[in-house]
Amino acid sequence: TTILDPFCGMGTILAEALLSGCRVIGSDQSREVVTHAERNLAWVTKEFNQKPAYTLSVCDATHVSEHLAHESVDAIVTEPFLGPVRVEGRNISNIMKGLEKLYIGCLKDWHKVLKSGGRVVIALPKYVINKREFFVKRVVDSCETLGYTIVTGPIEYCRPHAVVKREFYILMAHVKAGGVAKGNKDSVSKRLGVKIYGDQHAHPGNIVIRQKGTKYHPGVGVDMGKDYTIYATTSGKVA
Repeated sequence: TTILDPFCGMGTILAEALLSGCRVIGSDQSREVVTHAERNLAWVTKEFNQKPAYTLSVCDATHVSEHLAHESVDAIVTEPFLGPVRVEGRNISNIMKGLEKLYIGCLKDWHKVLKSGGRVVIALPKYVINKREFFVKRVVDSCETLGYTIVTGPIEYCRPHAVVKREFYILMAHVKAGGVAKGNKDSVSKRLGVKIYGDQHAHPGNIVIRQKGTKYHPGVGVDMGKDYTIYATTSGKVA
């Protein structure tokens, strides 16, 4: 299993994945941070007698596909840049717009390196200021257009009275007819209905049925996303 963290920081997520027997790939835009991550992973492999199955590079999180082979990653697990630590006196709406642009750019690029059915586990920020909540809603709303199905989320994690809360999502990359749509509301892949019929082959991540509501329910070898899309979880023929 190959795990990628495009915001690897000091390598905490990579170290956990390495200890779980995964091959890990990490990147960050800071060369200094990547150097520290490399030292940490070297220590982990030596201390716990692990195979040094890791690769690190310096690159922007929105351009990892320029450094990795397409469809080479099983899962992306990351906590991206969540915004400034202090927001007093700053325009929170502009901050959220900037974060939305960053995350959408990342998800668009990551889809190229993920295998069909690959997962993205990501923390998204929710700011709570003067009892008002600010969230990167456009990111969640854009998932289907970007080529993902929301499998799980939001799962909230935060300290009491925290200004920035983390909302965790698990996304699954799916194959879309004609590639990833780019804002085309009439895209074939967005239309409702059966996408794979009986006796046709399906692979993990393939959309079998796109629907509103639960007219159809998942059976063996399939599951249902938050938007009621039914997708394959194993390879085989549709019954």
